[in-house]
Amino acid sequence: MRSFTAAPARARANAGTLAQQALACTFFAALVAVFARIAIYTPLTPVPFTLQPMAIMLTGMFLGSGPAFFALLEYVVAGALGAPLFANGNGGLAYMLATPSLGYILSYPLAAWAIGRLSERSRLNFRRLLLAGLAGLLVIYAGGYFYILLALHREPVQTLQVSVLPFVPFDVVKVAIAAGVASTTAGSWFAWRKR
Repeated sequence: MRSFTAAPARARANAGTLAQQALACTFFAALVAVFARIAIYTPLTPVPFTLQPMAIMLTGMFLGSGPAFFALLEYVVAGALGAPLFANGNGGLAYMLATPSLGYILSYPLAAWAIGRLSERSRLNFRRLLLAGLAGLLVIYAGGYFYILLALHREPVQTLQVSVLPFVPFDVVKVAIAAGVASTTAGSWFAWRKR
């Protein structure tokens, strides 16, 4: 008799968790979009400086691999469909295909997954989250680097100079901030992240 009453309770709990995850994915996709609004262009690179990497780090650290991946996939798809979610409020497939930032944008779901996966495998302490964030940063850099190298026909060293090196000092600070925030709060936000 107990098993018959326990099954609906488990189903309700699972549905509640799925609804919570869906809302959390949308929240963090919106956070990435808000952070994209702060975009600074410089002569150093055709790609703007934004706060998006920090939002992506927070997404992976707070949500874990699966929900983080879907949150950033939601962001990319909504932006491709025309929502003004990219740097400076741009959006649409035409913008994506024209921007030198395309490689970075397409790498976001995978970077969020990697950060979330590494975060899941550890207790939520600062050092481990910092390493997870740096690993995600490498995924973002790889996406940006190879797109600029292959699609824009740049030389390898020149590509490194415009796609990675200008961003490193600022992005490492963003990762440290994200790891600091997540190490103190992420474990208590969502039931599926509790240990």
